[in-house]
Amino acid sequence: MIAAGAGTAVATSPGSTDELRLTTTKPGTPTGLVASEVFNARYPNGQLKPLRHSLVGFPKGTAFDAQAADTCAAGDSDFRARGMSACPASSKIGYGHATAVTTGTLVELGPFGFDVTVFGRKDGSIIVFSSHGLYLSSALVRADGRFQHTSPRPNCIVVVEQSPCPHGEFAPRSLTVTIPARSRVIHGRRHSLITTPRTCPRTRRWTLFDKHTFADRSFDLFVNHSPCRR
Repeated sequence: MIAAGAGTAVATSPGSTDELRLTTTKPGTPTGLVASEVFNARYPNGQLKPLRHSLVGFPKGTAFDAQAADTCAAGDSDFRARGMSACPASSKIGYGHATAVTTGTLVELGPFGFDVTVFGRKDGSIIVFSSHGLYLSSALVRADGRFQHTSPRPNCIVVVEQSPCPHGEFAPRSLTVTIPARSRVIHGRRHSLITTPRTCPRTRRWTLFDKHTFADRSFDLFVNHSPCRR
């Protein structure tokens, strides 16, 4: 898919950016992840396109181990009932910031800022958006080998409405997330949340990609290179 989308990576929506970087250059080593994204895909009328799916691909050979941290099985209903305490603090694996604007409205409002907390799950992770400690929404990130994907639910401006949100919805404008390197030993065995591939290519860089698919089924494809040493 990266090869087929190489041209698309150059012709992404103007103003959109996506940077993914591993925090170590050493092969076979626990690593963290830094992600920074700006969403600016727009319809011909200037309205921001809502994100419907994100697919992240890590370098071949990247390993993930959910046992590196405690995990949380809470979902949207749990957070609405119990707030940010729905997940134990020990299951927090990342943090960041996000902004959103309105789309499908007469005038674009925002950006509105939110706090981002990432909790580990047995099947991936959950990204939780909050403001001043109050839960707002969440998105599940499913892990499938070296790929991770998420399908954010539409957040209608009118709370009682559901997709397709006749009075408009909130669309992501930016997202920054930091997931520090994490390891722990259980019964004499070390578990690392993310481990870099065991080898570094001759190019001395690992390749990551992120594909954003929007409500009109158009997409942006970004290819990133994280340096490594042989």
